Amino acid sequence: MATVPTKGMSLLVGQSFVDLDAGETKEVLCLSPWTPIVVGHFCVICEISAPEDPSPFTSDSHWDIHDRHVAQHNIDVIEPPSVVRRPHLGSFVVAGLPNEPYSTVIARRASDGEFKAAIRLFGGDALVQRNITADTKFGLISNFSAGDPIPDLDGLGGKLVFKDLKPKEQKNVSAAVQLPHDPEHASAAVIFIEQIDAKNAVVGGLAIVALNRPLRIGTEPVRARAAVPVSIPFRPYSTFPESNFMTPDGIFCSNFGIQNINVQVRNDGSSTLTDLTVYVEGVADPNITLRYSRSSPPGGSARSSASFKSIFQGNFSRAASNETLVSFIVQQQSGTSSKSVRIVKKIFVLGIEYNKTTKTFTVNVPQGSFQTNVRTVIVPRELPTENEKPITYPMFLKGASMLWLPIPPYGGTHGPLPFEDPWWKVILCLIALALEIAGAVEAVNAGGDASIGTSNPFADPDGSENCCTGLEVQASTDSYAAAGLFATAAAVAVIALLSDDADLIDRGRSQTVPNSGELTSAERASFESDFNDAPSPGTPFTGRTTWSYERTLGSRSLTHSATDTYQNVHYLQSYKVSLDSAPVTDPNHHHAHPRSEPLLIEASFVNPSGALFRGPTLYVFVLLWSNHREKRLLELRDDGSDSENIEPNRGVYRNSIRMGREESKTWYVFVFAQDVNTVVEGTGPREAAKTIGGALLTRQFVVGLGSKPCELNHDAIVDLT
Repeated sequence: MATVPTKGMSLLVGQSFVDLDAGETKEVLCLSPWTPIVVGHFCVICEISAPEDPSPFTSDSHWDIHDRHVAQHNIDVIEPPSVVRRPHLGSFVVAGLPNEPYSTVIARRASDGEFKAAIRLFGGDALVQRNITADTKFGLISNFSAGDPIPDLDGLGGKLVFKDLKPKEQKNVSAAVQLPHDPEHASAAVIFIEQIDAKNAVVGGLAIVALNRPLRIGTEPVRARAAVPVSIPFRPYSTFPESNFMTPDGIFCSNFGIQNINVQVRNDGSSTLTDLTVYVEGVADPNITLRYSRSSPPGGSARSSASFKSIFQGNFSRAASNETLVSFIVQQQSGTSSKSVRIVKKIFVLGIEYNKTTKTFTVNVPQGSFQTNVRTVIVPRELPTENEKPITYPMFLKGASMLWLPIPPYGGTHGPLPFEDPWWKVILCLIALALEIAGAVEAVNAGGDASIGTSNPFADPDGSENCCTGLEVQASTDSYAAAGLFATAAAVAVIALLSDDADLIDRGRSQTVPNSGELTSAERASFESDFNDAPSPGTPFTGRTTWSYERTLGSRSLTHSATDTYQNVHYLQSYKVSLDSAPVTDPNHHHAHPRSEPLLIEASFVNPSGALFRGPTLYVFVLLWSNHREKRLLELRDDGSDSENIEPNRGVYRNSIRMGREESKTWYVFVFAQDVNTVVEGTGPREAAKTIGGALLTRQFVVGLGSKPCELNHDAIVDLT
């Protein structure tokens, strides 16, 4: 008796998207892992729907295995051989044959030649070391139901005859296979199940390949040449839809809800690729919701060695704090057919909890729990207001205490590094970001340009350190953009004061080596920083950080403390902006531009060593703010896509925008640039953790300490004519 599955009995595993031409077939990957927690029989249901389907399958539709929108596959989950040596059970059906009085099913051992061919077919010929088929027990079972005990294999036969099986009628058959006890490592057995007719001719069958344990695949698997010669060399990163600013190191944060997934696809071929599209096939975390969308490079083409940007939007509000996988499909259309390649990339997601009573920020990840208390910040002495409503203001983290509780306690000097990322610093950056963005959201909900609140719970009691007695800016800004700028500036300060190399927790670990057998159950760190210069983004400001570290080892603790000097290394030697191919020499000069023509904006950026940034190593975007509170966003790219005469990767980031419909005449141009984390996959975790991206390199925002005002300086002015 079979149980018909219903949606009320089911657990969602995940969802994926697919782009199909008429008559096309594609394999679709579900990235969401499914780990059975009980042994038994399971029904895996797949449902498919399309918006243009004349008879669509909806979320309210019932499952019917005869419906073209539904497919079902039955599986049996058994305990692994490492737990108990039990028979492996596989189920299948036998169909009645036309003009045949009976059907026969037999099970037999594969010969040495058949064994080698079967192992080679699934790619295990270099991994399986021994054939144990001759010592393997097996048998056939008729009318087996889920939950039935498996009979003793010594009493089972290898042959079943069905005399009453009518043509096209189906009969359930199961095969039990039991490997010998304690077989050698990397051994396997192959059993053939065959259906034969009255003339002893084989009319169908299957092969059971039983492994004594999972085989370890090498770290460098042999890869077939991609159908489309493209790659995604760097980790996808997060940006805010409302402001375009990148989050610290591009990490996604569930507190921020909807975020853009930015991915750079590179043409690794020797010629231009045409008719390209990219879409997200799926995400491993089913709590991340996406809407299907396709992205193409301008004109659908990508020049050789050029990288083109694709942006997809996802809701991360319910996402788990963990690393997760995203599957991208890059496809190239060729007439009525297409070819595609799947590229799976890792992204990092964090969620920050805040306890108002203890003023504690907490991040929980599989490796442990990280808790932070902000001790001191620098904020304006008097929080700014407009029309008696608080407005967003800059906040710079100056001191904090941190507690890391690893799960489980670890041995050795260095424990597991969550995300293989400089995440201690990133969390503090995200906390600063969360405070600013929360303020912007509160402002919008309150109907004005507001901020976190009207009081600062973290500042020094005497209020001796403050910044920005006012914000001098000619353009009218909105809360989201201002909060994004302020938070990004605060993140640059955190990155600088906690070092761009190994962070203070990593260095504290190196100075407190435990004895053999001791386990680290907790780690505490705290720091207090001073700025020698105003921490303005895009400048080599300096300062000093005094910090301490404590490692808890059972009944004793090890401590280390130090004072470091630091310098911000995330800045530019120079950068240039051009409007309509004319270099901007005076940012206060009003550039006249006809409304009927697209406005061309170009920029180039020189790093501290004197070399140009090129291609996808830099994220560049333009904020256009008018004197009537209007805002436009535009990303600049160095991909050579807008002109055949412009080579990619030449160090000039450019794009154009039409402004003809805008009411405002005067627009202030801000060209922002943030560096990208270009660590290549496969880099060692501790080495990779020394690099952080997302720092603001341009210097429009000038921080004023003490009684000095802060400034937001534009790069150019455009007057529409």
